[in-house]
Amino acid sequence: MYNSHVLEHVPDDIKAMSELYRVVKPKYNNGIVITLVPISCNIDETLEKEEYNTPKLRLKYYGQADHLRRYGADFTDKLKSVGFNIDVIKNYDLFKKKEIDKYCINKGNIIFLSYK
Repeated sequence: MYNSHVLEHVPDDIKAMSELYRVVKPKYNNGIVITLVPISCNIDETLEKEEYNTPKLRLKYYGQADHLRRYGADFTDKLKSVGFNIDVIKNYDLFKKKEIDKYCINKGNIIFLSYK
């Protein structure tokens, strides 16, 4: 299952993660969820405040007017809280520097492999 840049747009991300966990097959049956979200590694805790719920403030605090939160270093804890086991892969673990430069792959992207 592929889940790319969705959870930051969903009002109840924990409920969405729980649903992903519910429907994915176990890892031994090739069940895995590949998740990408924008991560701010310089913040420990996900930033999500009701008072920021205007396009202007979401843009200022979350980096995009339609985002509902800015994920921090605690994102793996959120996935684990619904039952997932997590493997974290960084783009530079998958691609050579030449490929990253050639295809303009974002060096900061982190891929979360979640499984039962």
